[in-house]
Amino acid sequence: MSVFGKEFTVSPRELTLLRLFTARPGSIVALEELIGLLWKDSPLLHEHELERLVRELSRKTADHLVGSIETFSGIGYRFMLPQLI
Repeated sequence: MSVFGKEFTVSPRELTLLRLFTARPGSIVALEELIGLLWKDSPLLHEHELERLVRELSRKTADHLVGSIETFSGIGYRFMLPQLI
């Protein structure tokens, strides 16, 4: 995967999240929307998996200086591009 000219490896679900986040930088994306996008069923079944997935993607984006992911507990996540940080 290449973001802003920086190469790094992401899983298929991380790629789905990253595409959504980069399409809407600075906007909070609701937990329900993310879970529906990735699993299309009950939020209660996948909330912890989403947390793990976002934590890993956040580490990768921070390590490669392509942006940061902010957590809004119980609400969702927001991706910030480097120039917005």
